[in-house]
Amino acid sequence: MRTHNSKARMGRAVEGGLYVYGLCESCNNLGSRYEDAYKELTEILRPLRKKGLGIDYAATQINLPASSFDPGSTARAIIIGAFGIAPTLRDRYPDLAAEIVDQQDILTVPSELRLRLGLARGTAARIGGMTSGFFGWGPWSHRDPDGTPESVMPFAEVFFPPLAWMVTDDRQPLLDRMGWGDGTKWLRARPGERENLRSTVPTLPYVSHPSHNELLRNRWIELHAGAEAEITEIVECTQLPDSI
Repeated sequence: MRTHNSKARMGRAVEGGLYVYGLCESCNNLGSRYEDAYKELTEILRPLRKKGLGIDYAATQINLPASSFDPGSTARAIIIGAFGIAPTLRDRYPDLAAEIVDQQDILTVPSELRLRLGLARGTAARIGGMTSGFFGWGPWSHRDPDGTPESVMPFAEVFFPPLAWMVTDDRQPLLDRMGWGDGTKWLRARPGERENLRSTVPTLPYVSHPSHNELLRNRWIELHAGAEAEITEIVECTQLPDSI
């Protein structure tokens, strides 16, 4: 959707991928440096691909394969995209942005920053900027003692099977209850160094964006950020090709 003069309308459909306008050419090319490592991880996880939707109320954890992968490059492929999707990250963490652009071997990751991940199920994809949301009712609905609903507040999110990612702060109890994994230490790894996937993140849950899941859609209330976000881009594909 696009907004102009306080009115919203649907954006245009474009075949061939999910695109946002967020990175300059040099940063976009920098991101492509790490794409092969990301593709390798998706191939490792392809046997775990689940196209059917459902709700894992018990946060069922799936054992990951004991395969060798490149966590540092994989994490950078995601975080570079996150800086493009969410301009607020550049304002909050300018030193991290500079280290990424300078291709530093070791990134100084802010203590409160988190890279969360899960196994994306279903046949839809979504990349989005700074949003928040909560479940109004149902098994994942929870309220604090003061009545405030327990929400998810990512700076940026990517749901593209077989993986889902959220870049968040360290105060996301709903993601904890849903069993999302924590790949923050991947951001601190040197690109090119290989580790055993199962030793870094032993298990992950199946997840889907609530707006893509008819079993969750009517329970999910989504809010878009205000002035802090500058712009919130959301691009979706409702039906991925069968080959993915």
